[in-house]
Amino acid sequence: MRTALDCLRRLHEHRLWLRARFEKAIRPLSDAELRRAFPMGPGSVLGVLAHCWGAENIWLDSISGSAAPSTLPSADAFPSLDALLGRWKETDDRWARFFATVTEAELDRPVVRVRDGKSYTTTLADVLIHVCTHQMYHAAQLNNMLRQLGDANTAAAFVPSDFIIFGRETWRGPNP
Repeated sequence: MRTALDCLRRLHEHRLWLRARFEKAIRPLSDAELRRAFPMGPGSVLGVLAHCWGAENIWLDSISGSAAPSTLPSADAFPSLDALLGRWKETDDRWARFFATVTEAELDRPVVRVRDGKSYTTTLADVLIHVCTHQMYHAAQLNNMLRQLGDANTAAAFVPSDFIIFGRETWRGPNP
């Protein structure tokens, strides 16, 4: 039987899987396409990615008790997709170190985040769930942007992102 911590780790595996799928789909896009304005979310493909990366960093800082930035970065903070993905690799390494040491007993500990001068307290478990569901929410925006950028008949115009697809693709047991 899985523990709560096992389930949270699994959600974060899905987060990484999901981002890898989107990275593959957006690699062929030009810089202009990555930055094309859309009337949704953070406003562009690169904007969504910058937003999700920034949120992960803010939450990692909050989890560790460090002073987290008060604002999320925009697409303008990155000269290229590769620059953003390079920074995200560093963040992925921080997540890996965190998950290598976190214990089940810590999941109920409070995490404080200050935003707009107001302090918010949430359990570590809820923060870990939020980081994953936040990216899932923005995956829908990315899919919508990709559809508008490309031919609806191409594979890159839609990235299947459901957790159940991840579960099926990463199944480690015997075939039914």
